[in-house]
Amino acid sequence: MVTPIAEKAGWIFNPHYSPDGSHLAVYWNRKEPGIWTIDLRTGKTRLVLPTPDAYPKGWSADGKWVYVTLSGKPGVVTVPADGSRRQRTVLGLPEHLLGDVSLLDERRAVVNVTQRQSDIWLAEPSPTK
Repeated sequence: MVTPIAEKAGWIFNPHYSPDGSHLAVYWNRKEPGIWTIDLRTGKTRLVLPTPDAYPKGWSADGKWVYVTLSGKPGVVTVPADGSRRQRTVLGLPEHLLGDVSLLDERRAVVNVTQRQSDIWLAEPSPTK
């Protein structure tokens, strides 16, 4: 089933389903660009991190946190899906090493480092509370 959302302005990038499949976390480049969540049942949208330089990477297992990388800042932060905007770093890396990050779950991430050697690191983010 395809459910259109009410607001159609801008482009959506990097969609990630919540663990229960009820929401998407996306980067949306609309009037107020940033990380947004979309309720797939109602079409309602919520800005959870206003910034033009962030990308969602996944969700915590309980669906309460969205994992995000910020351009120019190494590591991964969590942002509450409820929009309260408290964020904290869960995976810190030296800036010269950070490439793309994929979170497998709350305990594991795959990091593509940006040095001239080809390494894959598995990292364990700090638990969210």
